[in-house]
Amino acid sequence: MPNNINKVLTKPLGFALWQERCKRGLRLSSIQKQTDIPLKLLDRMELGKSVPPSFIKKLLQFYNKNIKIELID
Repeated sequence: MPNNINKVLTKPLGFALWQERCKRGLRLSSIQKQTDIPLKLLDRMELGKSVPPSFIKKLLQFYNKNIKIELID
């Protein structure tokens, strides 16, 4: 069950992070230089793979964004 929950959370988050980067016209290498988040982890985040929460927090701060979670039927 934890893997399914992880996919439910990380896939949409990764897609949203990718959309935000594209909207701002940024390259992964540019974000890496500005945040010191390793390129490999930036890529993993956007692919919806598991990464340490501290890196997600750092990227959200860089974008000046928060996460909103809703329960739906």
